[in-house]
Amino acid sequence: MALFEGGRPVMLVPETWSSPFGDTVGIAWNHATESARVVALSMPILVKAKKVVVISVDGWVHAGPDAAALQRYLEGHGIETEGRTGASGVNAGDRSLEVAASAGVDLLVKGAYTQSRLTQMIFGGATRAILDRAQIPVVFAH
Repeated sequence: MALFEGGRPVMLVPETWSSPFGDTVGIAWNHATESARVVALSMPILVKAKKVVVISVDGWVHAGPDAAALQRYLEGHGIETEGRTGASGVNAGDRSLEVAASAGVDLLVKGAYTQSRLTQMIFGGATRAILDRAQIPVVFAH
């Protein structure tokens, strides 16, 4: 409910997490409005990060700016960025987590529920996978 009704980002931190976070921030980018919204709402975090990794997954796209456009936008705000792309073939959320782990990301930023809740319940989706399996803190916004 906090994601859908709150109008604000929600941060989930794994129970076992005890390390600092926010030095290397990953953005799970699929070009969607929800992703753009969470980036805008997370700008105070992104500006303070040492590095921001824009994570895309082949085939996981909606109408909207691509990862290179997001990187240019962030760099225009003085944010050091790096782009990483995961191959398609598994759930985009799982692939995003794999790419984040390989890049040393310690905080992930993710637009939540681009697909309807019903579609997510029936078929699963990137948000559900990240909610279920993230081993790092994640900031979500819808």
